[in-house]
Amino acid sequence: DKGELLLIHRRGYWDMAKGKVEKGEKIIAAAKREVEEETGVNNLQLKKFIGDTYHVYDEFGKHYLKISHWFYFTCNGKQETRPQTEEDITEIKWFKTKDIKKPVSNTYGTIKDILSVFFDTP
Repeated sequence: DKGELLLIHRRGYWDMAKGKVEKGEKIIAAAKREVEEETGVNNLQLKKFIGDTYHVYDEFGKHYLKISHWFYFTCNGKQETRPQTEEDITEIKWFKTKDIKKPVSNTYGTIKDILSVFFDTP
């Protein structure tokens, strides 16, 4: 409600909360759950679907294609954040939109793509 964006710091990069859909779970419910689990923020209200991104990663000697579905949520009031350390999240920070270029300079290409929907990002 303050026009700020919540980012997580994981493995040396600024990132946005995301995760896997559990069996029988709807994609929107999974997105909301992951934000809550990774950040401690709750009472999220869905505003809209933003888009999908795709990237390839290697794990255990295999190549995987990951599809991420991105949603725009808002929340009310000042909430205490709590990084999910078991997911290697070391910091959670609200960034004012005018200050978004600093974390964007240290994030992944897919995050830059999603943020470009809202901000003029490099």
